[in-house]
Amino acid sequence: MKQTTKDLFGAITRSGAPKSSAHFSLKALKTASFKSADVRVVASKKVISSAVSRNRLKRRIRAIFNEMQPPLQAIFFVKKGGAPLPFNVLREEITFLLKTFKDIP
Repeated sequence: MKQTTKDLFGAITRSGAPKSSAHFSLKALKTASFKSADVRVVASKKVISSAVSRNRLKRRIRAIFNEMQPPLQAIFFVKKGGAPLPFNVLREEITFLLKTFKDIP
C-alpha cells in the first residue's frame, strides 16, 4: 500500500537523513526496493514565483529520480536559484545528492 503524502512527509522529516547541495536540500529514507521508492519535490512560491518554472523543475527532478531508480523515499526542497539550472547541471546535482545515500543503512 502506498503511503499518503502526509504520512510520507512525517516519516521522512522525523527520521530521514539530510543532505544538501547549492540548490537543493534532500531528506530521504532507504527502502527495500524501487517499487516502494517515492519522491516528492517542495518548491515554494517564495523561492520560485512562476508556477510554470516550479512545475517544470518538479517534473525534471522526478524524471531524474525515476531514471536512477534509487531505493529511497525522498523529499527534495528547492533553494533559491534552483529553477534556472540547465538540465545537465540539474542532473549532476541530483545524482550527486542521491549517490551520497549509498552509505546509509
